[in-house]
Amino acid sequence: MSGENAGETTDDTSDSSTTSTAERFWLTNDGLAWLLVGSFPLLLGIAAAEYLDLAAVPESVLLSWLAFVGIAVAWTFGADAVSAWRSGGDA
Repeated sequence: MSGENAGETTDDTSDSSTTSTAERFWLTNDGLAWLLVGSFPLLLGIAAAEYLDLAAVPESVLLSWLAFVGIAVAWTFGADAVSAWRSGGDA
């Protein structure tokens, strides 16, 4: 391999570029997760105020969104939250 990228590594042990998780902005993943988690009560409030008809939203879109919110909750609150959810709150 010749060229400008020949000596670069892309593993997480090198902290010299943004390909390393140590160099990324700390709030990127957490901020996106909180945005998704916060969108859940916001969307329900908008629907309750009758500005949005949730019946008009395709079921596949709602299920995908709920899956993303669930993943964001797991990311935000960690493994303990996932364990508590799986055990029905008895964790």
